[in-house]
Amino acid sequence: MATYTVKSGDSLSKIGASLGINWRDLTGYKSGNPNLIYPGEVLTYGGNSPAPQASSAPAPAPAPQAPATPSYQSQADSTFNDLNTFDAGAKNPLDIYNAALEKLGITDARTRVTSLRQALINNQNLLDALPGNISARTQDSVVTENQRQRLLAMESEPIVGMGSKINDQFSAAKDEYGMILGEGKTQADLEVQGQSARRTALLDRLKILIERSNDEEKKRQWQAEYDRQVAKDKQDQANTDRAFAAAQASAAKSGGSGGGSSGGSKSKSSSSSSSSVNPMAEFQDYIAGQFKASGANPSRQTQDAWANSWFASKGISNQARQVYWDAFNSKYNRPANPYDDWLYKK
Repeated sequence: MATYTVKSGDSLSKIGASLGINWRDLTGYKSGNPNLIYPGEVLTYGGNSPAPQASSAPAPAPAPQAPATPSYQSQADSTFNDLNTFDAGAKNPLDIYNAALEKLGITDARTRVTSLRQALINNQNLLDALPGNISARTQDSVVTENQRQRLLAMESEPIVGMGSKINDQFSAAKDEYGMILGEGKTQADLEVQGQSARRTALLDRLKILIERSNDEEKKRQWQAEYDRQVAKDKQDQANTDRAFAAAQASAAKSGGSGGGSSGGSKSKSSSSSSSSVNPMAEFQDYIAGQFKASGANPSRQTQDAWANSWFASKGISNQARQVYWDAFNSKYNRPANPYDDWLYKK
């Protein structure tokens, strides 16, 4: 029996080839694995002893079985559960809308509008009370009517000026409030639409499962529930639309409206003049509209007729009109004496 000492890099097939024998005739490797021999081992060959058999490779593990596809019934039941879970966690659209408004600062904006509205009412009350106050102060003194009117004009000027400033602030506050209402509705619509789209996706999935089911009884039950859910969606949408419209109208009325009173008292001449909070602002808007409609350079008599017509329609007394005339003359650079006006027709 011949021997062979294993060298580094040897393998049984390489050794067998170099010795001109079948590698299976080599014996003596200690591992018992023909693929695992060590340098220095002494192998034998040429005898009758059978070579150790290579250990058989382990049987491959069975391939994992794909999970069985759930039945249409179990899928539909699961989807109905998903729908119920979704509905339980869904937000009320009005809550979404109100949350958007609060995030945008609706409370502060409403407070500013309300405060400025009351300031306009207080300012107008001062103007309305001024003629009576001047008459009371001057009744026991030797003051002519012209002097009394000049005193009224002098004392009313800063009040009118302050009213004009407050009116500008009030207009800006109303614009800001309106912008918040619009932006809040836009943000709420996007969130509500996203929520609605997720629910619609669940219903669409149910519809497909119902169509594929072969269980006629379950199919009938599922279809009835599906129809109920679709009808519920339509009713919920109608309710939401009405609630949104009411909420927006209420919000606009409470914060953005320029008319009516917000709690302050108004004098008789103020309350009889117009639903506008600031009659002076309404008067100036009216005059500006008349200028715009009439074209260039209407006569002084025409301009005065505009004002007198407005005074009559609002019940403004002759005594209270001087404040408006002063504001009219100042804004349009009209001479106090109409005969000094180049637009006065001779």
